[in-house]
Amino acid sequence: MQDLLSIAIWTHQLFIALMFLLAGLNIYFISKEQMFHSLGKQIEFLAPQYYLILSALLFAGSIVWTIERFVIKIDVLIMIAVWFVILITTIIKYKRYKGISFGDIEAQKEFKKFAMKKYISDIVLLCMTTAAAYIL
Repeated sequence: MQDLLSIAIWTHQLFIALMFLLAGLNIYFISKEQMFHSLGKQIEFLAPQYYLILSALLFAGSIVWTIERFVIKIDVLIMIAVWFVILITTIIKYKRYKGISFGDIEAQKEFKKFAMKKYISDIVLLCMTTAAAYIL
């Protein structure tokens, strides 16, 4: 049972690292791209990966939580809350992206600002959650 727990924790940590990587890639693409059309292609390419990693993170965390017999601790509650915040803001970001026409330059600039704040906050939330998991 201990081997299964260590593998599940390792897998969960791997998906956390992939979330950091995807958020960093999104920040890089948002800051690099000047043309909204090419940024849109990158957003549409990375959005499914972001959702996939979010769902894999939830699944791996659920396995760890199951092995630990559903003990409710503050770090588990923080992780669940952060997962929901990241999911909801990702959905909001994608809805905002879909509502932008390619001719509306002002809306494109606002979207870039929002997306940049969203991914920076994702990284900060992931850092804080990871720190809380190791401290608590």
